[in-house]
Amino acid sequence: MTHRDDRGNVQVDFVWGNMPLQPNDDRTDQGSSFGGGSGDHGWDSTYSATSDTLRTADYNSSASVQDLFNIKVPADSHTIATTGYSNFPGYIPNYAGDGDTGLEAVVPNLIRLTRSQAIYELDKVNLDLRMYYHTPVINYVESTGTTVRVWAYDTDAEGGGYAQAYLVGLRAGDKVYVNNDLEPFSDLVTITAVNEDGTDSWIEFEVETAFEPALDDSATGNIWAGPELERVVTVMRGWNQPGDIKDEGTNIYVRGLDW
Repeated sequence: MTHRDDRGNVQVDFVWGNMPLQPNDDRTDQGSSFGGGSGDHGWDSTYSATSDTLRTADYNSSASVQDLFNIKVPADSHTIATTGYSNFPGYIPNYAGDGDTGLEAVVPNLIRLTRSQAIYELDKVNLDLRMYYHTPVINYVESTGTTVRVWAYDTDAEGGGYAQAYLVGLRAGDKVYVNNDLEPFSDLVTITAVNEDGTDSWIEFEVETAFEPALDDSATGNIWAGPELERVVTVMRGWNQPGDIKDEGTNIYVRGLDW
């Protein structure tokens, strides 16, 4: 697709040989048929297909002798203008646009960025941040010696409760508050291991003294962000993954741990 500047001129962002590529965006498909078989000639009439605006699709044309074969006419040379450069003045490699007149942007990876850093990165590509906060819910706690493992999940699920984020975005070394009904770990704990798998998501941390008897039971409670995780992106929602191509101005939904 082509874009015009504020004076109505076609935006040209690269040079084709010694002269700018001419998008000729006013051209329309004005194809016509001519010729045709007669007598002992078995050929159909020939269709002359002219290029419409920055055509990217192949024409399916046929020249048949008793329908024995088909001929596909490849897209014209204007294809290059919409593959990678259609988003001018930006550049998205091998992207031919989505058929609308708006510009697009590639979603950057925001995981582990602070809210202000995420806003800065999105501003550079004309996207907007929508950040929400969540508190993973604890459902089981066990201990082995001084190691405590806490299973938790995310009740603020996307996709109607089918694609939950769980503990995605947490890393070993992060400090979090763990509050549950088996043992109130009210002080900050330091995560030593994390499994962010949605079907078996847990964190581990160490305590000074082993519990007697050992913890091994269902629990209720929550995991909260430590000071270093406040306003930090830990989850990018499923439809806003890094590398996705969105219209400029699109809201990019992310989440971080509540505190």
